[in-house]
Amino acid sequence: MCQNEFYDAVKVVLDRAIRQTVEIAWNRLPADYRDPAQARTAYQNMRNELRNLRSPDYSNPSTAIAYLLEYHASHVNMAYTLMHELDHRLPGGFPTDSQVADFGAGTLAMLHGAWLYQCEMALSGRNPPQIEFVCIDDSQDMLRTGQYLIGQFNSIARSDQILENIPQPPECTIYDWLQFGETYAMNFMWSPEERAAERTTILTSLHTVYEASSDTIGRSMNTLAELFQPVATMMTFQTGNRQHALQIWPYTQPPAEQVYEFGDEFRILGYIQNAESKRYARDIDVVPRGEGVTRTHHLQLGVSHSITQFFHPDGG
Repeated sequence: MCQNEFYDAVKVVLDRAIRQTVEIAWNRLPADYRDPAQARTAYQNMRNELRNLRSPDYSNPSTAIAYLLEYHASHVNMAYTLMHELDHRLPGGFPTDSQVADFGAGTLAMLHGAWLYQCEMALSGRNPPQIEFVCIDDSQDMLRTGQYLIGQFNSIARSDQILENIPQPPECTIYDWLQFGETYAMNFMWSPEERAAERTTILTSLHTVYEASSDTIGRSMNTLAELFQPVATMMTFQTGNRQHALQIWPYTQPPAEQVYEFGDEFRILGYIQNAESKRYARDIDVVPRGEGVTRTHHLQLGVSHSITQFFHPDGG
């Protein structure tokens, strides 16, 4: 299997999976939210809020569908690229048995990108690392929509000639943040020795940084960094939220910083721990889009216009 065949197959399957997930999620919306005009308004409101560097209204269940359509594919691109970069940057490569603690997991784009990374390795005859996920978010609608999508993608892929033998998606434990604090963080405050015996952890947070919630996110990231003692931390954000991202960075050591471009420009803060357990930053030297797509491990995923047009305010 060549890389381009894998990329093309993923694009086709993802497009079909998103179509089916939208239908499932739409039919499960409360009756009050299944008005097309309201859905288009929610879609536009979400786009406007995010483009103005503000958090959208995640209490509106239509927002999860809109987010899936507008941003999931590009965030899978981010996650897939981060997995390749971590494999390249971590001493000894990506850990063979690890967990990813994903804060602000949303529609599970980090899990989806990590899974595609595992799939590509397996289909190329290599042994992919075993990864378990702890996915944390305060929007159950976002998490549920992400679970629908992963299930649909997995089912559709089994009938694709290229993807039929992909591994199962990573095991995932879902928490809302309050539940996590009550049932996980508070009950498992390990000693340093117990932490060292636990599996290697990567801490990720994709596009959770907004001014209005920066204090809460900062406290949460500090708690997770202390709890998991991750070997690497990766946090992405829109360029305009850079100052807020630096303020909530959970370490005193300055992070490595790199600009990416997958449709819209965004940045990543990266932090990797070396073998002597001294944390330090390494440059994340991914080539921006348009200057060597293959070298960036960029899937170039997107969603077809025929899916998104229904949610645009003008109906097309």
